[in-house]
Amino acid sequence: MSKVRAGENGGLGAVKKWGLPQRRLQPTLISKALARREVDCPQFFTASCHQFPLLPSIQKSARCRKEIGWLSPFFASTSTPTTRRTELRENAMRLVTLFVLTLSLLAPAEAQLLPPNDAGVTMGHVHLNVRDVEEHKKIWVEQFGAVPLEREGLTGVKIPGTLILFRQREPSGGTEGTVIDHFGLKVPNLANALAAWRAAGYEVQSEFTGTEGFPNAYLKGPDDVKIELQQDVDLPHKAIAYHLHFYGMDHLTLLEWYVETFTAFKKKRGHHDAADLPGINLTYNTPKQLRPGTKGRTLDHIGFEVKNLEAFCKQLEAKGVKFDSPYRKIARLGLGVAFLTDPAGVYIELTEGLDQY
Repeated sequence: MSKVRAGENGGLGAVKKWGLPQRRLQPTLISKALARREVDCPQFFTASCHQFPLLPSIQKSARCRKEIGWLSPFFASTSTPTTRRTELRENAMRLVTLFVLTLSLLAPAEAQLLPPNDAGVTMGHVHLNVRDVEEHKKIWVEQFGAVPLEREGLTGVKIPGTLILFRQREPSGGTEGTVIDHFGLKVPNLANALAAWRAAGYEVQSEFTGTEGFPNAYLKGPDDVKIELQQDVDLPHKAIAYHLHFYGMDHLTLLEWYVETFTAFKKKRGHHDAADLPGINLTYNTPKQLRPGTKGRTLDHIGFEVKNLEAFCKQLEAKGVKFDSPYRKIARLGLGVAFLTDPAGVYIELTEGLDQY
C-alpha cells in the first residue's frame, strides 16, 4: 500500500511544485471531488487511503463507498479525552496532506502528469506512428480539448493524465489486434463526443454499456487508431486519460509483471482484472491467440515517467529485466530515457523530465 510523504506527493511542498492555490482548507472539496469522480477512487486511495481518518461525507459518496467501505474503522474514534487532543492534531496534519494531494489531481491542464507512486512511477505518454501529424493533432485538440505540445524533436498534445506524442512514420498496422488493442478516455457526454466524431468524418465502431455500467463506445481514427470512450457525466474536462487495454499471453502473468516492475496497484475494473498507476488504469484479458507486439504499429509504445530514472533502471536490471536501450540522457530534450519490452511484446519507454513539458 502506498504512502504519501510530505514534500513529495503530499504536504505543502506539493503546493509549490504543482502551482496550487495556497488558500484556506475546505474539506468538503475533497468529498465533492470524489463524488464527481474528478479523482478516480481506486487510484486516489492507492496513494493515501490508509493514512487518513476520512470525512463521513467522503464515506457516503455513492461511487466511492464500495472502494473505501473497509476504511470505516478510521471514521470512528474510541480515544479517551486525554488522548483526543493529540489525535486531532495528527488528523489535522493528515487532512492537510490529503487535501493537497486532491488538489494536485485537480490541477489545471498545464500540470498534465499526476504525482508518482512510491516507486516513482506515473503515466507518461502514448507514442503514435502516423502518416499525417497535423491531422492527428487537430483531432485531439478539436475532439478532446487537448493542448498542443511543441518541443524540438517532439510533437504531440497534452490531456489530463498523459501526453499523446506523434511521429511521422508509416505504421505497419493499426492498434486493434495487437497486445494493446486500444486505449481509453473518459468524456462527460458520450452522445456529444460521438456526434462530433461522426461530423468530422470518422468511424464509430460500436456503442455499448461498459464493464463498469456506463455508456461506452469504440472509435476508429486515422491510421486505424482505436480509442474507447466512457461517459462520466461529472467530468470537468472535455476528456481525460483512463485506461490501456492489454490482450497478451496469460493475462494474470502479465498483470503481475506490471505490479512487480512498476508497483502498480492490483484491482478489478468491472469484471476485468486490472491494475492502477497514477494517471492510468491497466486492464488485462487473455486473447484467444497470441497477438503481435506494438513496435512499428500505430500505437508504437507506451511511456511511464519515472523519478530517479537511472537508479530505477539499475534496480530493474538487478531483478533481471533486460533493456532494449539502456538509460541515457538527451540533453536537447531535457530528458532521461530508457526502452524495454514487456513479456507480451509491448514496447515501453521510461522517461524522466517529461513532467516538465
